[in-house]
Amino acid sequence: MDTQKREDLRVRKTKQSLRGTFREMICEMDLGEITIKELTARSQINRKTFYLH
Repeated sequence: MDTQKREDLRVRKTKQSLRGTFREMICEMDLGEITIKELTARSQINRKTFYLH
């Protein structure tokens, strides 16, 4: 039995999408200008999903 908790593929894709979008946004604007609303919209991820992760 695997004792390590495996991360679901959907979770990995969500986190990867958020990281990639954040990297793009940080190149375009200052850190203080980035909002959760804009980040989730660009990532096409629900805000609830963002807060879950």
